[in-house]
Amino acid sequence: MHALPYPRTTSPTPNSVTRPGWMRRQPPRAKGSGRLCLILFAGLIAAGTASSAALLPVTLAWDSPSWVVEGYTIHYGTTSRLYTKETEVGNVTTAVLNGLVEGTRYYVAVTAYGEDGSQSEFSNEIQFVLGLPILRIESTPDNQIVVTVKGKPGESYAIEATQSFLDWSVIGTASLDANGFMNHLDDQSTLHPNRFYRARPLVP
Repeated sequence: MHALPYPRTTSPTPNSVTRPGWMRRQPPRAKGSGRLCLILFAGLIAAGTASSAALLPVTLAWDSPSWVVEGYTIHYGTTSRLYTKETEVGNVTTAVLNGLVEGTRYYVAVTAYGEDGSQSEFSNEIQFVLGLPILRIESTPDNQIVVTVKGKPGESYAIEATQSFLDWSVIGTASLDANGFMNHLDDQSTLHPNRFYRARPLVP
């Protein structure tokens, strides 16, 4: 997935979340089961809200652990570490979360599960408010990546890229034009087999 990312926040404490009617989740019985790293990969990021509510999708991405995974479950809600909804997405490392309300703050984490049904600890938790800006990724005929940001005219953003979700590098900065758009060509994208992106607001 093209990383239309977004900022990651602090991680929940492993296996420490208590929810009414929920069993405490235990890590799969497999060697080398590390914590998953979750990012807001595409869609709308936490930078402003809209005046009218609308149902919107966001795209999430996470890394895969070292053990054999049967599938993943996305957990989300409107309170930190208290996830009231969940959706199973199968054995993939990107997924679209649909039906989210614009202007609402969401908290999201992901778990992996094995063939025996056992589940990993929760990934780091991310939070976001659906609204502008919107990040879009397109590929040119020569396989370079163009990152387009749409938001409020005049606002400035840093475009950041990563290969690992751990270290982000600024690859460009710009202000949105009078129509609320900016484009950035990543001429280094062909040097990386996987490359993910996010837009970070620049505070004056």
